[in-house]
Amino acid sequence: MPNRIATFADPWPEFLILAIARPAAVSCEVDGWPPPTKLWYKNGFKLDETTHPAALSNGSLVFESVRLNDSGLYVCVADSAAGIRGSQPINVTVACLYTSLFVLTTGKGWPKTFYLIYFKKCIDTSF
Repeated sequence: MPNRIATFADPWPEFLILAIARPAAVSCEVDGWPPPTKLWYKNGFKLDETTHPAALSNGSLVFESVRLNDSGLYVCVADSAAGIRGSQPINVTVACLYTSLFVLTTGKGWPKTFYLIYFKKCIDTSF
């Protein structure tokens, strides 16, 4: 079989929004011959299995717990004897979570009044 440079899965995401403090994963799906090695880069810096997020040898990019500083541009690079090709960048944004709390007033009688209060929980878990 002749060498064929890698092509990336279609559609390839341009933007990705991840929820802070939650797990997430992105897969780098490529087709080529010989089968390419898949590498991930964030803002130009190579990621591997020891970094956060972890770039696994199967092409997955794994965030065990998304951090504020995970925002950035991510590129998957496919490398084989047929050549090297990079994906379009994925612009990753980290979103804060909003939770609601119902507060019961302390007055006597029914009905009780409930207030819906939104709390913005956006903490940096990167330390």
